[in-house]
Amino acid sequence: MKKLAILLLVVVIAGCKSNQVGYTTPVIDPTPAYNNRSVGASANDFLSQTRFKAMNLEVVYATSKFKLDKSVIDEAVAFIEKYCRKPYGVKVYEHEIPMQGNSLAIDQLTAIEGIYRTRYTDTGNGVDTISLFVLVTDGTYIQNNVLGIAYRNTSVSLFGAKIRESSGAITQPDENMLAATVLKHEIGHLLGLVNTGSEMQTNHQDEAHGKHCNNKDCLMYYTTQTTDVLDVLLSNGVPVLDANCEDDLSANGGK
Repeated sequence: MKKLAILLLVVVIAGCKSNQVGYTTPVIDPTPAYNNRSVGASANDFLSQTRFKAMNLEVVYATSKFKLDKSVIDEAVAFIEKYCRKPYGVKVYEHEIPMQGNSLAIDQLTAIEGIYRTRYTDTGNGVDTISLFVLVTDGTYIQNNVLGIAYRNTSVSLFGAKIRESSGAITQPDENMLAATVLKHEIGHLLGLVNTGSEMQTNHQDEAHGKHCNNKDCLMYYTTQTTDVLDVLLSNGVPVLDANCEDDLSANGGK
């Protein structure tokens, strides 16, 4: 029996080591409940400087094949800086993780995050900092036309395989343009749009499509997180937040 226990321990350790490609030792989250809330629950914390004056943007990607281009990260940071009051700025952290497989549901996304997320809300090192986690997977969502999803109050995922499949060809948008658009849309949900934590100043929610804007030209229109956005990008370029969405962010402590 003792020999069996030792053998099992060796197998477990070996299995863990085989899954450490590009792995960063995780930081223990001092406030686990904070990062396990519903989408939009931290909207004011992201937007205002009342509680947090800095932000970490952690991006993990399934092997170098799905690493986001620097231009995509830069656009995300610029989007955050445009609407969020973070006088100490946004710091970016990126690291590679192993391939995660296809057809991922929210349970799988949260499990992956639990293993590989390294940055959490930090209130003990001088400047109180909120962290935003971006998971870029090698797979697709269980709803096949979805390109990205916001699934927790500080967490979003981009489905790298679906984004790559939907971009780059003659009749498709540029991959970096598509990835940046979807990423900003999902961050918009974390900032409380539409009606998920940033109260609407004017009713503009497309209730038929959940927490989205009713303006088809707005970044927060429901098609922006699906493959239906492809025609929009090709014909009209990258959508931005409309006045109603911007008013909601401003009223909730944002710029």
